[in-house]
Amino acid sequence: MASDLMAGDPLPFLILGPIGNTLEALVAWELLTNRWPINQRFEQARDALRFLAAGVIIPPLISATFGITGLTIGGVLQAETFPRSLALYWVANASSILMITPALMIIFKSKRIDFKRIPIRHLAILAAATWIGFSRESILDIQHWPLAYLPLPIVVWIAFSRGVEAATIANLLVSLSSTLFTIFHTGPFAIPNTLSSLTLLIIYNTTTAATAFLLAAARTELSNSEAKVRQALAHEAQWYALRVQIQSHFIFNALNTLRRLIQCDPKSGREFTTRLAAVLRSSMEITEKERVTLHSEIAAVENYIALERFRFEERLRHRFDIEPEAAKVQIPPFLLQTLVENAIKHGISQNINGGEILITGRILEKTCYIRVENPYLKNNQSATEETKGIGLKNARARLRLACGEHAAINVSPIDGEYMRAEISIPI
Repeated sequence: MASDLMAGDPLPFLILGPIGNTLEALVAWELLTNRWPINQRFEQARDALRFLAAGVIIPPLISATFGITGLTIGGVLQAETFPRSLALYWVANASSILMITPALMIIFKSKRIDFKRIPIRHLAILAAATWIGFSRESILDIQHWPLAYLPLPIVVWIAFSRGVEAATIANLLVSLSSTLFTIFHTGPFAIPNTLSSLTLLIIYNTTTAATAFLLAAARTELSNSEAKVRQALAHEAQWYALRVQIQSHFIFNALNTLRRLIQCDPKSGREFTTRLAAVLRSSMEITEKERVTLHSEIAAVENYIALERFRFEERLRHRFDIEPEAAKVQIPPFLLQTLVENAIKHGISQNINGGEILITGRILEKTCYIRVENPYLKNNQSATEETKGIGLKNARARLRLACGEHAAINVSPIDGEYMRAEISIPI
């Protein structure tokens, strides 16, 4: 302030100017951080609009109002020039923010600006358009034509085809080029009236940058939306394939059991058919769902165990111990049934005396743990297959698709006599 005062700046400006600049920064921070937060990669058109409003338009207006008021009170500017001076101060400040801030934000996020994002041929076309628009006042003997706006469609093309980072680079190049041409008195903005020349230049740079910036953000949002649609379609296709695989596997095993019962116990075969029909009818209600509650899955597992008891009779026993809150957690349909099926195939069926399958559900530290424990024989090769079979691989894939990458299934022996399959799902 002391140096500015010695340089001749009026005291009102020295007081109001710093206040305006401070308020400009504080208002921008408040708006862009708390009121209208943005993604600093500008991946949505909304982010660009919020940045233009809360970073480029509103804060500079505050700074310009305080600064021009200080110059007017100090006698540097006449009162009748206040509106025009305010507009020029405001637009000049806004233009600087629009040119520099996106580049700084990109550098802050990505640690650098990748100039290779714009192919050489695009840069060459942009340079040629800028040269035609600014190198001479009457190039090609065409006077009073708005050739300065010839680079605009090129910048828009680069922005919409290459994204925000490329648009930022193109804006900087056009702004720097147009400013240098105007300073050296060439181009349509190089007119005798310096104030008017600067006004035209600033409006030109601001219009070009804002248009390109907004279109680049819209293009990025469109690309992200298309990627999400493709990912959703791929997710749905993968989910459908896994669902068909688990259903086919279940029906194959059921039909094998039914064939055996028809040959040796027709009465049990008829009862098995009735129960199988009930299971298939109930499964149709949840087949198309990506997730169901553990409570619903337990009901399906009970039906499945009822069918398996036709094969194993008293050798197959089971027990549920599910907390009420755990019963509300959602899991992929038939996931628990797959683990129970593994327990029967690799545990119960390999033991002459059979055994009990214990199914528990607990919530600990914001994670739901669902366990299936079954007896197994240490030297049984089938028990080893239980930990890395296709059914378990399928189950893990369906769990990740439905509940995220942090959901997991772990299978391991406990106490040397039991095998435990544990589903963990973060809540």
